[in-house]
Amino acid sequence: MAIYTCTILQIHSKEGVPMTKQKKREFSVEDYNGSVEACLEAMEKAGYTPVKRFEKPVFREGKEGPEPFKQLIVFEGIPKSEH
Repeated sequence: MAIYTCTILQIHSKEGVPMTKQKKREFSVEDYNGSVEACLEAMEKAGYTPVKRFEKPVFREGKEGPEPFKQLIVFEGIPKSEH
């Protein structure tokens, strides 16, 4: 059984150096034991404010092709100093 997920890429500057404080950052609820509240608290501690909420589907290989497996909840945040 195959499970498909999306990954978050690290953003680099034009010179190829990782940016220390990204303009936007995604926080996945799954990374915080499935708790929306814990995810939002982690965003607060990291200095980000939520601006969008996404629900991304995760598929697995079924008998008749890919079938929905679960939903990933992801928040997009911007640094607090930018708003």
